[in-house]
Amino acid sequence: MDKTHCPSPGSAAPAVLLVDDDLLVRESLVDLLRELDVPVFEASGGTEAMGVLREQSDIAVLVTDMMMPGMNGYTLARAARGIRPGLRVLFLSGLDRPPLGEAFLAKPVLADQLLEMVGGLLACAEETAK
Repeated sequence: MDKTHCPSPGSAAPAVLLVDDDLLVRESLVDLLRELDVPVFEASGGTEAMGVLREQSDIAVLVTDMMMPGMNGYTLARAARGIRPGLRVLFLSGLDRPPLGEAFLAKPVLADQLLEMVGGLLACAEETAK
């Protein structure tokens, strides 16, 4: 994927947090997201994801499964935006759909679509941060 905007020297690149309770799905999506050349963090559920968000101030995009035990993706996104109002969120699901207006990809996720959507969300986050 061609990058249209690079961070200025000395500034931290915005990062992505991928949250999915399925280990194999999570590992494959994390590997795919690393193609964007930005830091990628991962979590197996909502509680773990909230801890990562509190520790990593550079996370600009949350990519989350909708259906997870404990805290579902929508509840996670609401809580995450409570501590980080400008956070961009991309929901993934094979069954559920997020509220209208939210970024969404149906599972199984196509690699090109995921990279394009997350790349766009990162670009929006960078523009907003300026």
